[in-house]
Parts: sequence; structure tokens; C-alpha cells
Amino acid sequence: MLISHALPSTHTPTHVHVVCFTFARRPHSPDDMPSEVFSIFTTSTATIAISLLLLHIAASGAQKASVAFVINEELAIGDRIGSLTEKLALDIASRREVNFVPLTDLRLVNFNRTSGLITVRQRIDREGLCKETGACCPGHSAISPPVSTFHDVLLPHLADVQYPGCAIKMLVMDQRQRAPLSPQSQEHQLIQVIIYVNDLNDNPPAWSPNRLELEIPEHTVIGRKFQLPEATDPDQGPEHTVQSYRLIPSEPHDHESTVRGLGNGAFELSSELIERSPGAPYKFALGLKVKADLDREKQSAYYFLLIATDGGSPQLTGTLSLIIRISDINDQTPYFRQTNPSVEILENTAVGTQIYTAVAIDDDPSDANRLEYRMGSTASAEVQRLFSIDGRIGSVIVSGDIDYESAPILPNRDSKDPLFPSDYGFIIPIEVTDQAHIAETKLRVHILNTNDNPPIISIQSPLQRSISKGEFYIREDAPVGTLVATITMSDADERAGSERGFSNRASIPYCSTTNTFFTVQPLHSAMRNLFKLVTSKPLDHETKSTHGITIVCHDAGQPVLSTKQYLAVHLEDVNDSPPVFEKAVYYARISEGLPVHTPIIKVHASDADSGEVAEVRYRFVSRGRQMGYDSMVLLDEKSGQIRSGAVFDRESIKSINFTVEAVDCAGGNRTSCGGRVNTATAEVIILIEDINDCPPEFEQQSYEFTIEEGHVSKVPVSS
Repeated sequence: MLISHALPSTHTPTHVHVVCFTFARRPHSPDDMPSEVFSIFTTSTATIAISLLLLHIAASGAQKASVAFVINEELAIGDRIGSLTEKLALDIASRREVNFVPLTDLRLVNFNRTSGLITVRQRIDREGLCKETGACCPGHSAISPPVSTFHDVLLPHLADVQYPGCAIKMLVMDQRQRAPLSPQSQEHQLIQVIIYVNDLNDNPPAWSPNRLELEIPEHTVIGRKFQLPEATDPDQGPEHTVQSYRLIPSEPHDHESTVRGLGNGAFELSSELIERSPGAPYKFALGLKVKADLDREKQSAYYFLLIATDGGSPQLTGTLSLIIRISDINDQTPYFRQTNPSVEILENTAVGTQIYTAVAIDDDPSDANRLEYRMGSTASAEVQRLFSIDGRIGSVIVSGDIDYESAPILPNRDSKDPLFPSDYGFIIPIEVTDQAHIAETKLRVHILNTNDNPPIISIQSPLQRSISKGEFYIREDAPVGTLVATITMSDADERAGSERGFSNRASIPYCSTTNTFFTVQPLHSAMRNLFKLVTSKPLDHETKSTHGITIVCHDAGQPVLSTKQYLAVHLEDVNDSPPVFEKAVYYARISEGLPVHTPIIKVHASDADSGEVAEVRYRFVSRGRQMGYDSMVLLDEKSGQIRSGAVFDRESIKSINFTVEAVDCAGGNRTSCGGRVNTATAEVIILIEDINDCPPEFEQQSYEFTIEEGHVSKVPVSS
């Protein structure tokens, strides 16, 4: 069942929260529904569908949205969880391209990049999910709305809805493109998807070990209580965890003395509910209360079954076999000197290292040397594998290889939201007993990272790709700031939600490139491990047609570890370069009297572009300053060869001046040019050279001069 409702808004939202509920089986009645979901159907509002909340947030850069789904654990493989396209109400028809780009691992679910449909890929077991990924705290739930990674946003209409304490988180980028080649049309919307996993009551309460022996001194004061351990239940509280305890007599398991027998009213169970936090398992103070005088000579042992019952439907139970042995008087309970102890250790701490020593005190002098330390029954299997306790001195010793990357979540004592704790580590329950009384403390072991894993780079791009991985194509006229790729840097050493993480943090993680035409920038100020590769300078195919880009990402550990990844960005040529003549003015000479089609000179222009757009054609712009020159010269439009178009006579014309124009894109006849044509011009001056084809002539037939006598020699007679 999916429920959705859009709250009215007078503004266009930039931050969308979607909550939808999916059940493993279609309920036939309200009684079939989980209580935390059915509460939505019994609210006083007239509308029964409350799931889509639209909120405004102030932001810069990419738009943001959070989408939440609630499902039951153990859904069948292939079951539908939800659709981002439907829940975000995307108008697909108005967009040229719909492309959801997952930025995180999708191990448990399948994700359709076009429709945004999410389906079950692997078995989703809530308890297993908690152990493997630290996605929740066993037995706890978050009484809060879905939390946005970008801002802390409260959803008032769902303030009373209880969300499961286990969640699968994904980060998705919606790459939108409304118009080609326009950076303003590119929209990058970050979508945080939280799939809350609803618990099924599939685990009974249990004790480990399931047998407990207590020694109680004879003649103990009536009414005195002896502490009993609580049962553990990995299911989600409080409904599916322990709701009540009861104590019943039991038969002995061996052929012991006849002085041993049933309870006979000597004891009763004291069960007090001491903590009832919303969304958490109930906390009980369990005790075995003495109701009658105990006489070891009359009865030396009692047998009981302590039964824990959870609140599921049907209810599940667990049993602790309790053996009470009557001993001499011992009326002092040991206690630990230090309460709420905690230690910090490195993940590479060697096996055999002593990390803590518990010190307990017993005010009964006779019991001072009888104290015995042990691990509490609530210790997880992983804690029992990695640590051991010296029963004599209370030392906690590392007994297995510790790995920060696989350590479970260690909830902050002050944290109100167990989905977002502050550290990783283990809680070790330590018990001390004087053979009659038990005291317990819990040691918090914080695991510090040693930065032993280099970062992992994942690159996604909206650009056209070549067959080879890591090669992309972009137009050379792409504006500065055009998105080339998104970079996701993941680091096993740096786990989400940890405030401390590294034992020695050097800086924040960052990525960079040495190619000056591109730059790496944060994708969003709130996402420290997400980056984008954008152009930083104008690109020019004629200068460089392919750019090799090396992305280097550095983690935040000490020493700093880094990872490199290579990209090749090919520039697609556009017709942005005009033809260029070799000379601005071409000079040529031709003798008069030569025949028609005699070669005179060849002009040439080059185009820095490539392909069809660089094909040059030549034509006349102006053929001389006087009429009649048009037929004197001929121009080959492809080769630029200029030939004579007539027989020249220098006595009639001494020179010819005209302008030649070069036109790229084959003279504008190529469709690949997109209507864009570039031109260039050059001046051509042809001088006509004279040949000796005319004899000399006098201006007149006879000349007459007069001179006076008496002149010296070499005197001019006339001029």
C-alpha cells in the first residue's frame, strides 16, 4: 500500500520530503497493520493520506530533496519499494532528459535510472542489516521524521509518527537538461533516499547463557532482592521486545539430594519497569525476592524458570533456567569502583593487549578473595569474539582483530536520534560476583581509525561517452562552468555519522586536478565527499583537441592517502575560426602579349578548424576600378589560381587591382556549419610588363635652330 498527499504551498518548493509506506502483505483490517503505521489511519484529521511534505530551505548551488519510504523487513526479491519520479511529481514531458545518477552503493536494492523505480534486490533482514552496516541500533527506533542530510527540517504533520530505527540510505543526483548547450538549463538535484525498515517480530527473547546459578545465604532477611539479568531481543522496541516477566517453579535436572526441591513459596519475582522511553525497549529492574526464611539444612537448592514474553503478535517467549543454591550468610553485594567506564583504542591494537582493568569492591571481608569477573550475558557474539576478561583480576584483553570499518555504531549517550550517532565501537558488559550477588558495569570501547584505506573515486558524467571508459566529448564553445562530471569519494576509514573517526585527523577530504582548463569544486557545501569537475577556461579545439585530466582525491586521515583517476575530454570542433590569407597583398607581374589562361599568381588561405568547416572557396569581391577589368583575369574557386582572361597590352593598361575573398565551410554549402560562415579578403595587384614591340619615333619631321657667332664650344643651341 502506498499513501501520498501533497500539502498546499504558495511557493515553488526547492526542498521536497516524501514519505510513503509499503507493506509486505496487503492488510485486510486495521488489526493486521503494524501499530506504528495504523496510527496514521486513526488520526483526527479528515485526510487519511499524509505523506508528501513540501518545505522551503535557503540554499545555493544544487537543489535538494529528501525521499523516505517505510517497508517491512523480509520483503520478497523484486517487490516494489517506490518510485522517485512519482513521489517527486516530476514533469517528464517538459524535460529533454530524465537521468537519475546514483552516488552511493546499491547492494540491497535495484534502482532504475530513468523512472527512479526502487525494488528489492537482496533479502532485507533488519537484524542482519544492523550488524552488517550499522544502519540502526538494535532494539531502538527514531521518534522523529525523516532527517535531511542538508538541513535539520522538522515535519510537524508527522511529529507523532514513529519511524523504525533501521534505515537504508542512498544519495541520488537528478541530472536535468531542459535545453541543449545552455549552462543555465542544467539542473542538478540531490535526492537523499531513506528506506526505513519496519521490524517484524521474528526473534524471541533470550538469555545467553540460558542457565544461571545463584548462591543465596541462609536466613537471608525476608524481602531482600537479588538482581536477575534481563533477556535480550534484537527486534525493535518496544512492541517486539520484552513486555513482561514471570517466574514459575521447575523440576531439578538431575538426581540430587532430597533436600533440594521446588520453590515452595520461598521466592517471588520482583519485576519493576524503570525506563519506558518512546521507541526503545522497556527497561526492567528484575530481582528474586525472598518471601520465607531459608534454611540450608531443610532445602539446599531451588529451581525456577524465568520466562520473558515480548509484545508481538503472536507473542514469543524465552526461558532462563534459574538454580538457587543456599549457602552461608553473605549479605554484601560487590560494586565497581568506576561507573560508566570508557576507553579509546586504535583499530590495529594487537591481540593480547590489555585495554582496561575492572576493579570491584565487596564490603564483606570474607568475600574479598572470592570475587570473580566475567562477561555479561548481554554481550554480543562479536564482543565475545574480540574481547575476553580475566576472571581473577578483571582485565579486559583484546582477543581478535579489530577493524574500525566493520565496527558497529556506538550511540552517543546524549544522542536523541540513534540513526545519527557520534562514534563506532563496542559495549562490553562486565559482571562481578561473590558467588551470591552480581554487579554489572558496561565498558564503552571507542575504536579509533588508523587510516589504512585509500579513498575510492566514482565518476559519473552527463556528457557523451566514447566506447572507452573514461573518455568524454564536449563542444569547444562550452561556456566556463559547464559540468563535465560528478566525483564521489568514498573512504572506508571515514564512516557516516562519526564525529571523531580518525585518531589524528589532518584536514577535510578534497579532490583536485592540475589541468588549468578544468577545476574541481564541491558539489554542495553540505556534502564533504561529493565534487564536480567543471570547465574553468574557454576551450579551443584548434589549440588543443584533447585534454587529459588526472583527478587526485585525498582523504582526511593521517598520513593522508590519495587515489588518482584519469579522464580524457575530447573537444568537438565548431566553425569559430575564419580563413587567413598568407599575405594581405599579393603582387604579381605578367608580360604583355601573353596568351589567355596564362597563370599569373596563386592565392591561398588556411582555416584552423577541421573537417568540412575548414574547406575554403575563393571568389572576387571587386575586380578593378574601371569597367572592362572583369574579363581580364580568371579565378579558380577551389585552388585560388589566378590566370589571364585576355591578352594584355601595356600601352593600353599598366596594372590591374582587385580583391579576393576566401569563404570557409566550402563557401557556405555545408550543412554541418549550421549557417555560420567566416570570410577573409586579400588585395591582388598585377603589373603589366612592357616588351620591345614598338620602334622609336620623332615628334616632328624636321628641326631648325639659330645661333650667334662667336660662342664657345658646347653651348646649347636649343632645348
